[in-house]
Amino acid sequence: MTSWAVGRLDAALEFSHRARGESNRSLRPAFSCWRYRTVPTRQFLEDTEGIIALIRGDKTRTPPFMILSAET
Repeated sequence: MTSWAVGRLDAALEFSHRARGESNRSLRPAFSCWRYRTVPTRQFLEDTEGIIALIRGDKTRTPPFMILSAET
């Protein structure tokens, strides 16, 4: 997310693909910067796909940590 935010799109994609690959191998909960919390592997992989879509220009994607919830 940081590389994307500063306009380093190639690096952002590389890091996202690397994170996805590592998560597939470890199968342990991981910190998701998409939700700003630790999530199960399946959710991490889904979050990584959301990040990749955002990096590629999908402006409909909003990281969940940026959405106000009713619990607030």
